[in-house]
Parts: sequence; structure tokens; C-alpha cells
Amino acid sequence: MFVDDAMATVAKQTPAPGKVDQSVLFQMVSQPIKLSDEGANTRGREQMETFNDSGFMIRARAETGEDIQLWTFLYQQRSSEVIINGDLCQTCLIVSDFPADEQSTMHDTPFLNKGQSVEDYYKPGDLKITETPSKVTWSLGGREIIATKDLWEIKGTHNGVRTDLRARPLGPGFFHVGTFEKLGKQGAAGYQAHMAIEGEIEAKGKVYKITGYAVHERIYIAFPTIPPRLEKNRGGGSNWLHCFGPEFSFYILNASVGGHATAMVQAGGKQYLAGGDANIRTTPTEYWIDPKSAQRVPCKWDIWIKTSDGSEMKATAVANGRSYYYWLRRGGLLTVHQFKGDSEATFTMADGKVLRSKQFFHNEFMRTYYEQVTGD
Repeated sequence: MFVDDAMATVAKQTPAPGKVDQSVLFQMVSQPIKLSDEGANTRGREQMETFNDSGFMIRARAETGEDIQLWTFLYQQRSSEVIINGDLCQTCLIVSDFPADEQSTMHDTPFLNKGQSVEDYYKPGDLKITETPSKVTWSLGGREIIATKDLWEIKGTHNGVRTDLRARPLGPGFFHVGTFEKLGKQGAAGYQAHMAIEGEIEAKGKVYKITGYAVHERIYIAFPTIPPRLEKNRGGGSNWLHCFGPEFSFYILNASVGGHATAMVQAGGKQYLAGGDANIRTTPTEYWIDPKSAQRVPCKWDIWIKTSDGSEMKATAVANGRSYYYWLRRGGLLTVHQFKGDSEATFTMADGKVLRSKQFFHNEFMRTYYEQVTGD
């Protein structure tokens, strides 16, 4: 069920009126999710450049013991930055079953991925968003994401991966891109929501019955010009990081350029929020050379969050596998490593109560790999 006792705080990082920059992604608002948030929201904004998505990242354990990470997202992309407008359906799956003494060791994990390469794009308009008073359905490429008042279903087959999954929110949405109620003729809105998930995933002839956690992302951005991703991911790149345990979960989005950062810790259905890189740190402590990408990437992190009420979260996260792909953007290329692994975390609340949690870990690490420099 949706949580009623949500708090709402707007970050100091919100951009000034008329100014569109990366800070639009780093707000701090916690409130219940509405079914209308899941709709297309494009009416009256058709002339704007658009990024519009709905999807899930899942971290779970199969009944047979395998560690599962599934990324399944649907996108509408309409902007000069993406070069070719299109609708996208991406499915990225990692399945591993490491012995206990290899859980904290990085591996060259095999993975299935399709959807972000230019040849995978569908035509604009192929993604269908169907809205009724009781249900919103996004569908493309054989994948469906179906939202009702308090249940999300992920169905269908894409990239050879069949899903029959059900997810329910564990708390309010963290609207770090702003709320849909405040969308004007241009603007941005969107959230992350941590959920419990269960059901079936089938790949390569094997069915995995899973229970675990997921984050549901729903983001809509409409401006005359979409803020460029190459700019946000220069230098040390950015982290889209989620950890899940029964005691609490947490989320961080930060970028090494601009000092932007936002974070949420969720415990007992309540969210504790943080903003700014003075209060949020993701410090790499070990690195690994990826044999597929030939890049040196982090594989272990010390993580720290100081929330606005004075609570403190500390964690050590260790990756043991990854998937890898790229985003082509005008003037350059971004690389994306999606890490999976484990985290040990401690959340010390302002009143002195301490929660300790062994958690599933995920980090989408994005970095600008190449930027074109011309003489024009």
C-alpha cells in the first residue's frame, strides 16, 4: 500500500527559474505515489525535447540459490542529444552462483543485454502507454509494465528473457526529479521507489523463481533542450546506487562534476533524505580492470550518508559481477557498468537507534568515455 505519512522537503539544489541544468535531477521530495504519475504526461508538451521512462532494476535470490540482477526499462527519447529519436526496450540480466569464498571477488560475469544500441531502437510511437482509471500499461518489444493502485507487474518476453513478476512498494516515492503535480508546459518530474518483488524469470531454458527487492524508476523530462548526459558524467562519472535489506534500504545519485548529490534511506516505511556532496559520499577503495571493456573501474566502495535530521548511514559495498554497455550521445560516448554484489550497512538514527543490515547491492556507474573536439 502507499504510505500516508510521507514527508516532503525541496532541496536547495533546485535550479533557478528558467535555468535548466543537471541539478534538476537532484531534488529531495518524499511523498506517496499516485497512479497518474505512471501515465504518459506528454499532452501539451509535444514540442519539447523529451526523456520519458518507466522501468525496474531487480536484485533477488532464486529458490535454487542463484543471485539475480535484472534491468528492464522502457524509454521514449526525443532530443538532439540522442541523435536518432526512438523508443527503447532494454533488458539486461546477470545470473551468478558463486561459492561463499568468491562472494567478495570481482568476476567477468556473462550477461544478456539488448536495447541501448542504435540498431535496437524502435520507431517513435511504437511504445504504447495505455491509461484507464484503474491501470496504466507501458508496452514495447514484448515487454509490459502494468501499474495499478498498489501493485506493479512486469510481464512478457524481450531479449529471450521472460518475466512474470509482481512488485509492491515498501514506502513512498523519492521524487528526486520533482513531482508531477508541479509540471508546467515544460519541466521535470520523477521518482525512485523501493519495492518487494516476487515471481518468475526465465532465460536460456531455465526458470528462476525469485523473491527479493526492486527499484521502480519513473522519470519524465521535457525542456526545449534536454540537459546533456556527457556533461554530467565527466571525470569520475556518476553513481546510481541502490542497496536493499530487510532492516532498511538506501539510494544515492551523485556526480563527480558539479557537486550534485541526493540520497534517501528508507526504514520502517519512512524516508530520511540527504542532499549535496558534503553529506553524501561514495568512495572507491578497490579497482578492477574489466577484460571486456579494458577499463579500470571501481569494484568496492565506502559509502556514507548524513541525513537532514542528523541520522547517519555507513556501508561497505563489494561488487562480484557486472554487465556493460554504452550510450551514444551527440558529440561523444558514455560507458555504463552495472555492478551487482553485497553490502554491509549500519544506520544510526538521530535518536540513537541502530539498524544493521546485510544487503543486496547495485550500482549503475556511468562515465563519459569520449567527447569530440572539433575546430568548427
